[in-house]
Amino acid sequence: MATTYRLPHEGENRPKGAILMAWPGPENRNYKRGEKQRLEKELANLAKAISDHEHVILMVHSTDMSRAERMFKFCGFKTCGKHGVEVLPIEMPDLEFWMRDVAPTFVLDENENVHGIDFNFNGWGGRYPSNNNRRFARHILKEKSLLGDRSIPCVKSCVGGCNEIRDEICDLVLEGGALETDGEGTLIVTESSIINPNRNRGVTREKIEEEFRRLLGVTRIIWVPGVPAEVEDYDEVTDCHIDGWVRFVAPIRDPKDPNKDVNQVVLNYPGEDRPPMTDIYKTTKEKLSQATDAKGRAFKIIDLPEAGIGLKTPDPDRCLSYVNYLLVNGAIIIPRFGFRQADKRAKEIFQGLFPDRKVVQVFLEEIAWSGGGIHCVTQEIPWTK
Repeated sequence: MATTYRLPHEGENRPKGAILMAWPGPENRNYKRGEKQRLEKELANLAKAISDHEHVILMVHSTDMSRAERMFKFCGFKTCGKHGVEVLPIEMPDLEFWMRDVAPTFVLDENENVHGIDFNFNGWGGRYPSNNNRRFARHILKEKSLLGDRSIPCVKSCVGGCNEIRDEICDLVLEGGALETDGEGTLIVTESSIINPNRNRGVTREKIEEEFRRLLGVTRIIWVPGVPAEVEDYDEVTDCHIDGWVRFVAPIRDPKDPNKDVNQVVLNYPGEDRPPMTDIYKTTKEKLSQATDAKGRAFKIIDLPEAGIGLKTPDPDRCLSYVNYLLVNGAIIIPRFGFRQADKRAKEIFQGLFPDRKVVQVFLEEIAWSGGGIHCVTQEIPWTK
């Protein structure tokens, strides 16, 4: 009998086994010395904020270990936050720090055991090819050479019973940031980041959906168009990952009908007259407005204005979406971009949406200029008994 898997929602009421993070390797693309060190500091600050709520495993190249140890000298396993930041050396000089995309995607089976899926990372459609990063997920799941004498999912302090999917081969090419689920059978994805010849040439939508149902346990797959990165004025390497646009919050009672529930989602609002960003927003909202989730519930869509609306010359490389957040045990970690009113408004919106969680803002600059956010640089391993 085939094993049944489920991709849990990030906000489920369970602690994580760990949150995976990384520093960019010394041979990582396009980072000058000062930029790399500022990026490392931002990632360290984020790791410290997360460690108040979940255990963090931060992977750094061996040549950067001394700097990491100095940065975390008062942040050992038991002293940095409540849950600790564990710094591990890794022998990958061109390591990417986008753990959402490079690391495995972790799912649960029917017995609540954790499994990891390797989605065959290919450098975002071949834009940044690297054999090391292509093999990273498989190394983490099956090999110990990159991390000394152990592989991450089997760290006993992290996860009790984590195994790779041994007999399940996935031929799809995609990144973790392309997937957004409510954990109850619904998956939202963009066509442009998955049904794309730079990742899945010749693979039909039907075959892709079959794999999603098999590996993620979903029964309702909602495709929104997204946009290819080659479209004029939208130079974005992920081909429009969903995690910068739409995120599930939680089902609530329908304010218009007390006998029904609706499924809440937040939708990034980029402002008017910003093609193709505004087009992405409008087509996504229209699609979700007409859709229902796996349980037949309509969506309640909450617009979340991004920072920088109204800038005369917005930079397409800079990610100013508040939607790219991370849910951790008892808290939500959201970005602060230095736009006072927008940052305040975002915090207030999240406090209303997540009244039982502490809203923690972490300043992002280098991460944002690199094109991503908090969700992009983290990957959670679910906890299992």
